[in-house]
Amino acid sequence: MKQEFREGITIYSQIVSNIENAILEGELKPEERLSSLRESAVEMEVNINTIMRAYNLLEEEGILRKKRGLGFFVSEDALKIIQKKRREAFYQNTVPELSKTLERLGINVDDLIEALKKEGTS
Repeated sequence: MKQEFREGITIYSQIVSNIENAILEGELKPEERLSSLRESAVEMEVNINTIMRAYNLLEEEGILRKKRGLGFFVSEDALKIIQKKRREAFYQNTVPELSKTLERLGINVDDLIEALKKEGTS
């Protein structure tokens, strides 16, 4: 099935993000084998080098492990690594922007917390 890619973001970055999301959502589990480079390239209709770049980046970050002759597998620590990475990005990028938005709209932190509680977030 062809994957739809967004403009303005490199394809390999989107593939990395999609794999990370699949791990966060439990669709990919520790020690699970990913599709081969060729299979993924055909499925997503992208160049095999693009897939290789994404898989290699995830391997460098410790999210994937390469088993010689067998392919790429989700590492045992993948979930923790992704959560840490995303948490840092959240605090670095989202929180400052959220803070500015709250100030612009005159929303205090207590109101935000109450709204989050209503959404089921603790």
